[in-house]
Amino acid sequence: MDLDLFAEYFTTHLPITALVFDNRCLGASDGTPRFELIPCLQMSDIQDAITYAQSLDEVNPEKIAIWGSSYSGANVLQVAAFDRRIKAVLAQNPLISGWDNFRRLVSSGVIPQLNQMFAACINSQMISLI
Repeated sequence: MDLDLFAEYFTTHLPITALVFDNRCLGASDGTPRFELIPCLQMSDIQDAITYAQSLDEVNPEKIAIWGSSYSGANVLQVAAFDRRIKAVLAQNPLISGWDNFRRLVSSGVIPQLNQMFAACINSQMISLI
């Protein structure tokens, strides 16, 4: 998704070094099944990337910032909350409330139909999306 273009802009206009990678199973990265999202693994990959970046001569290990967009925007917020190596975080359009996004995207008239579908699929348990 043009991450290299963002990195080029950042490194051209700011005194920084950028390490760019696609999450596992996405983009140019390896991994199967393709397009599988497992947030805990993605956050672990971000921390592994930080560890690798800190080993590079051109990186100041005391000045680590992370950036994520959309779903990765939420991941970088979570990683930054717990990883003390991170000094700055940029979350562009983070997906931080799945329920709020669901309610914006799904018409309220469809919710009763979804409840019926879930009830039919789950033996003796009913999920309510009220």
